[in-house]
Amino acid sequence: MIKQQLPPLTTLDNETINVFKSIDDKVFIAYLPPIEGDADEAPSSSDLIREIYTSVANENHDRFVFGISFDPALAAKDGLPVPSIACYKTRSERNNEALAGVEFSRSKVEEFVEAMSRDVIGEMNRRNMEGYMQPSKLLAYIFYDRPSTRAHLRRSLGRLAKKLQDYVTFVTIDANEYSHVAASLDVQPDLLPALAVHNMKTDQVFIYDQEAEIHSKAVGKMLLDILQGKSAPGVQPVEDQEIPEERKDEQEGNENGHDEL
Repeated sequence: MIKQQLPPLTTLDNETINVFKSIDDKVFIAYLPPIEGDADEAPSSSDLIREIYTSVANENHDRFVFGISFDPALAAKDGLPVPSIACYKTRSERNNEALAGVEFSRSKVEEFVEAMSRDVIGEMNRRNMEGYMQPSKLLAYIFYDRPSTRAHLRRSLGRLAKKLQDYVTFVTIDANEYSHVAASLDVQPDLLPALAVHNMKTDQVFIYDQEAEIHSKAVGKMLLDILQGKSAPGVQPVEDQEIPEERKDEQEGNENGHDEL
């Protein structure tokens, strides 16, 4: 299944849905009741939702992948009601979310798609650097030297970034291209990847121990200690060196990464 060859809306079944969920960084799937009734009958609420979703999919086909399922059992596998619209981010941040339990107006569906289009962990560059400088939040820099490392850290820290998004802004940044940014935060360039947190209100910098592996549990503890005023600036010790939870999931074959669904 190749993204560019897909129609604006793909009908899914039990054999195709799992591959479809991971075909792109963001994949939308609507779970609707089976189509019933005659063409002459007045449109049902499910018909109206399908029309709205189909229209939104057509308008955004160049940006995202859209699928639709009429099998309630597939929705049930993800703990979703029917009707609902889910956004799967299995290839990126794994912050899968769903629109459910609401009146499915066009504006609601469009707002959901736009909200999901914004990455929880964005990429900092020269064009957007100034926009990330918000004194009201901590800024967590994730320095990487390879694209594969960036992808891995976005997946492993995605849930944490979503959980703390009201207090912390997470960004990835190329340590090679922006070595001056790393140097300004006292990040050692020969120990990558690295994570540094800047409190712009106090101009304090907290550095995740660069000798330790970066994983969500330790990063979460570090950030909570900073937010609660328990930490002094500088290198932050990492006490817990157990196997990261995200790696345990991979070892156990958990590929879904669902947390919001």
